Amino acid sequence: MIEYNQLLEIMTIPFPFPYAQTAYFLLLLMGLGTPFVMCSWTNHPASCGILTFVAVVCLASLELIAEQLENPFGEDPNDLPVETFQDGLNESLAMTVCDDALDAPEYDFKAADAPVQNGEGASGPYITDIGPEDQK
Repeated sequence: MIEYNQLLEIMTIPFPFPYAQTAYFLLLLMGLGTPFVMCSWTNHPASCGILTFVAVVCLASLELIAEQLENPFGEDPNDLPVETFQDGLNESLAMTVCDDALDAPEYDFKAADAPVQNGEGASGPYITDIGPEDQK
């Protein structure tokens, strides 16, 4: 139930629009200003272009990833498989009401209290010597 409430929080609480717009504007500003900064750092036009491309693509990639993570539900290839999750949950719930799940297992209390010799059995008290009064 906790996971369901966390899922509802993700769906209902929107990402702050001013923050998203500011991040997009700063990315655009960086894309326009980086070539001039790179030209002042390097003397070769090819290195200026490569460095500008790498810097802008890295931050643009982060922006696109953040946009995908903002809403993980939908029909895109990278979205969460909500239908598969729902089918698994329905199958688990259906198994709880089947006849085999309603039958309680039987437990033999006499066998559980019986002493067990060393090396015999997986559980119970380990006894080294069983006297005639213990053998029943």
